[in-house]
Amino acid sequence: MNEQKTLTKLAELFHIAPSALRYWDNEGLIRFERSDENNYRYPSIQTMLDICEVLLNRSLSIPLREMRKIPQMNAKEYEQMLDQNEKKLKEQAREIQLAVKRIHIKQQRLNQLNQLRRQNCFVVEERLFPAVKDFSFQSEQDLQRFVTDPYQAAVLVSPDGTIRYGLFTKEEKGMILRRADEQKKRYLKGLLRLPSDGREESNYQAFSEEAAHLGAAQGLVFGRFLISVCDQDRYDYYEAWMELEE
Repeated sequence: MNEQKTLTKLAELFHIAPSALRYWDNEGLIRFERSDENNYRYPSIQTMLDICEVLLNRSLSIPLREMRKIPQMNAKEYEQMLDQNEKKLKEQAREIQLAVKRIHIKQQRLNQLNQLRRQNCFVVEERLFPAVKDFSFQSEQDLQRFVTDPYQAAVLVSPDGTIRYGLFTKEEKGMILRRADEQKKRYLKGLLRLPSDGREESNYQAFSEEAAHLGAAQGLVFGRFLISVCDQDRYDYYEAWMELEE
């Protein structure tokens, strides 16, 4: 049997490509016997053990540059390498868990958006809201809060169309855009839509018209950021409320 057929049969046994066997051999990760007649590779028990070791190390996410060092490592050095790799994998696992958690949060926001769209109407509810402080792009703390939990981002739309951005906060420090409620108030809840390109327009008028229908004066609309999606144009969506002033 020629070398190509030998390597192909061996590769099929381990579900890998024949080229991987040649590469690992060239990198000194596996050892083949060599034919005296034509220097063809042919596997031995040692070859099989080496392949198993490489596959195991790959499953442990040990990079190739570290695998190259293993044949020269003593037991202590090998143990240290495994310990370091374990720490790296645990950190990666934590990052993956955090990413999955953030995916779930995004899915929740999409569900909220879809639910508000399906309702296609306003709801009156009694709520207590925390204060809203000014959002500063110069503040590392503000930026970090926005990155980790965009639902804390707030938008405020005044009756004159002025749009301001902030963050919900439990501590009324700094520039406060809206004071915290001291007691429950009646609010008109709905979906607020703002263009993402900075155009000074919103669907504030829909809130205003519904408030007038209920016999209440128009007031400030404020909302929590949900998500940005493209509906012909790109829009930012907020779960929003207007205080109902009799």
